Amino acid sequence: MRKDQLAVISSTPIEEAAKQMEEHHVFNLPVIDQYGVVACSVSRHDLLLAWIGLGVGMGLDP
Repeated sequence: MRKDQLAVISSTPIEEAAKQMEEHHVFNLPVIDQYGVVACSVSRHDLLLAWIGLGVGMGLDP
């Protein structure tokens, strides 16, 4: 269990989210909205799809 919060926001670049996943050895990251609430979760698979252009956008917006 982590003491610090590991999360991203919807405007986090794909590269940064992938870097955090790699550094912390996790497969999913929660995405925090503007109110500080978890809006969704993004996985390595989601990032790969977005990176190769099959995702909806290049950001992490739900």
